[in-house]
Formats: sequence, C-alpha cells, structure tokens
Amino acid sequence: AFALGDGSGRFTLRGGRLQAELAFPESRLTATARGPLDRNGPIAVRVEAKDLALAPTLRRLGLAHESGVDGTLSAVADVTVPIAEPSAARGMVTLDPVRLVVVEEEWANRGPVVLRWEPTGLAIDRLHLAGRLGDLQASGRWDPRGALGLQITGQFPLTMLPLFRPEIREAAGTL
Repeated sequence: AFALGDGSGRFTLRGGRLQAELAFPESRLTATARGPLDRNGPIAVRVEAKDLALAPTLRRLGLAHESGVDGTLSAVADVTVPIAEPSAARGMVTLDPVRLVVVEEEWANRGPVVLRWEPTGLAIDRLHLAGRLGDLQASGRWDPRGALGLQITGQFPLTMLPLFRPEIREAAGTL
C-alpha cells in the first residue's frame, strides 16, 4: 500500500459514459479515466507522475537495499482497457525526464524512455541512459509466458556491482 497524501476526485456517469479525475498534489500524481461502461467499449486511462522520488518507491516495493538507488522521474502512462476483456489491455509508458543516482553516479535519459504493453508482452522501444562513467541502451521484448529478447549495448562501471550483489564489497573497471 502506498500513502499518496490528500487528494481529490471527480466522477461523472452520464449516458453510460464514465469520466473520472483523481489528483494527489503531495505525491504529484494525477489520473483520468474515460469511456463507456458497457461491454462494447474500452476505458482510456491516463496516469501522470511528476518528479517521482525513486528511493522511497523502490524501498516500498522491496527493490532497493540501503546502499540505494535514488533520483527522480516523470512518467505518463496511457492504457486502454476493454471492459469485456481486461487481459487485452494495451498501453504505453513514457518516462521523461529520468535521473538516477546509483552508487553516487548520476545517470540521465537521452530522449524519452518508451515502454509498450500489449497482450503479448512488454516491449522496450527505447531506453538510453548515460552518465559520467557509462552509457546504456536497451530495446527488446518480454513475453510473460517466458520468452525474452533483449538487446543491450553500452559501457557499465563495475563500481555499481555491489548495489546488485551485496556480497561484492568493491569493484573497479568498466564492462
């Protein structure tokens, strides 16, 4: 569970169509949903996060230990959910700007990071992060039934290894 702080919402149901807006100013999060509430049409959902602090979010999800990942990102997620078949949802997430601090090394995106979700899986259309010591580009697809096709290029400072493997106390060089 995430505490989003005080928020406001407005919901309208008129002629079988839903229009909803939520805003959580303290968390810098807004969401809208629009569409027919019948089995024939999809609901269009948009979630926007501005300057989301990563460290608290990753800790809540259990994805970062105390040596930490920090930074901020802004994101826009547009998702279309067919009411009759929610598993057929499609969406796109655009992250821009992204600023990561990993083991005191700052990384920033070079152009928007674009992720697409389709019933067949997740596609990374574009991910390009660069820092003083390295550069990382990735694209590919992940099928939840098991297949992973990922292409990664770049340079990665080995000083970051202790973040991912706590039993490694120190590393140097570039991969």
